[in-house]
Amino acid sequence: MTDLHYVDASTALAHFRSRTLSPVELMQAVISRTEALNPFINAFTETLFAEALTAARSAEAMYRQGGDVPVLLGVPVAAKEKHGIRGRTLSQGLVAHQDAITNASHPVIERIQQAGGIIHARTTTPEYSCATVTHSPLWGVTRNPWNTRYSPGGSSGGSAAAVAAGFSTLATASDIAGSTRLPASFTGIVGFKAPYGRIPGLAPLSADHSLPRRRPAGTDGGGYGPAGHCDVSARRRRSRFAGSAVNAAGQLRSRRGNADCAVPAAG
Repeated sequence: MTDLHYVDASTALAHFRSRTLSPVELMQAVISRTEALNPFINAFTETLFAEALTAARSAEAMYRQGGDVPVLLGVPVAAKEKHGIRGRTLSQGLVAHQDAITNASHPVIERIQQAGGIIHARTTTPEYSCATVTHSPLWGVTRNPWNTRYSPGGSSGGSAAAVAAGFSTLATASDIAGSTRLPASFTGIVGFKAPYGRIPGLAPLSADHSLPRRRPAGTDGGGYGPAGHCDVSARRRRSRFAGSAVNAAGQLRSRRGNADCAVPAAG
């Protein structure tokens, strides 16, 4: 199997179960891809490769034993930095908070880990995840893998760039006013904003239910109602990116015609 870093989650899980692909092989593929190309893209705030490989070996052993396994067992997942991991930094892009440590994991992180997903890296955001581009004084500029002169959008730009470039199979994101949908559209991947209340968030941004949202006529609230913040996952549309490479200028180019696939930056 070639281009393992572009294998989608459903395909990877099917191969894990049939033991035609190992979680270790997939993890090694996305790590190699990241080490080769992330210097051009800057999608990650930190990498957790050693821990991820250990977890991948454990997942491999569980598949070897057979029986029921967690639904995402062995799948690489990049976590948006705002989705804190217990015992690790949680700065949300602010230099003043760069040494802050969280003592609890975000509910999204807990659910991914319970499902067997392996978090191997954390992704960049603008400060407080409040911009339609992804750059900050703390982490610098995150670039669009299709063309590094352009933005991957925001605020989940690091997650979108990572998935589009083949640095991760899945990535977490969040969305109030487009922070998942904009980066997905800018990078040509699938970004899903779950229905309000489906996935838990944390204060203060989870309190966006106080903002009026238009609802179809005839629904409760006379057309307006609460909107709860939803954290979601982005998934690669594999066929769009299979067989791509970075040229000398650091631009991700498609081998189909060797043409840059660029999209304009926001704003």
